[in-house]
Amino acid sequence: MENQGLILCVDDEPNILRSLKWLLSKYFEVRTADSGHDALLLLKKYDFDVVISDQRMPGMTGSEFLHKVRKISPRSIRLLLTGYSDMNAIMGSVNNSEIYRFIKKPWNMKTLVSVTAKACNIAKNAPVQKEKSGETAQTLKEAILILDDDKFVVSETESAVGQSTKVIHTDNLSVAVTFLSEQKVGIFISNTHIRHMEVSSLLKVAKQNDPGLVCIATSMKTDADMVINLINEGQIYRFIPKPVKPGYINIVIKSALNKRLQLTRDPSFANRHSVEKLSAEKKQKLQDQIKHIVEKSEKLPDTDKEVPFVQRVSRSLARLFGQTSKSES
Repeated sequence: MENQGLILCVDDEPNILRSLKWLLSKYFEVRTADSGHDALLLLKKYDFDVVISDQRMPGMTGSEFLHKVRKISPRSIRLLLTGYSDMNAIMGSVNNSEIYRFIKKPWNMKTLVSVTAKACNIAKNAPVQKEKSGETAQTLKEAILILDDDKFVVSETESAVGQSTKVIHTDNLSVAVTFLSEQKVGIFISNTHIRHMEVSSLLKVAKQNDPGLVCIATSMKTDADMVINLINEGQIYRFIPKPVKPGYINIVIKSALNKRLQLTRDPSFANRHSVEKLSAEKKQKLQDQIKHIVEKSEKLPDTDKEVPFVQRVSRSLARLFGQTSKSES
């Protein structure tokens, strides 16, 4: 079979490296390194399509190494192998390395090959946008939607964009669903939990509907699996743990504005941030969850007397999940 791309695998365990090379060499040209230092030397010699790194390595962790890869070889798609739940490492991989996927150990062979092949295809066909010197996005044509009950997050976001960009804030999941369905959103900031309900799947659905959407998750919870799934299924741009340090939101929002500018300038660039499709089971679970919240909510705004809000939310859910009939669209 013809090689589909050039892959770099990095792990300090010889058995893992041998297994990776044995599996991937059937489909790709593979180079290996047993440390981040040696891998950086290879990056100077070869133009890799995909870089796969283990997280737990002495001297330089996988997230630290992939952060360097992002700067040295931005065209390379970055995958992180992880077999344990270290929140600091996982957040670093999201916020600094901007990895494409987490791959849990022990990996599923078919999944690893499939993800690597997709990553190769993206690296070869999706352009890398170089930031123009001095370019900074100051405004956003679309709105910023915040689903959070944290007033500090809202005030810091409004301070970051000033009067130039519309910021919509709600702590009601139903309102957020309706707004996402009816309005154009450029940046979506969402708490992972609203009224003790885990709602992070809404970020995944929103990203799948609009690949150019910049999604940011905030959370008081330190759930490694949740963050891993938010990357694999939602390609969140940043994960912000709470309590938020003063000034940090400002930095994240300004960076997010630039990312949105890149994504809208060339839609094909969004392929570098594509997500795994939600299964029918997961879609149905989220849809049922939101319907439950709508039914139990005590503060449903009725902004349109002709169309009750519950009915609007039902229609919005149908649009978000691609179930709108032609007569309703």
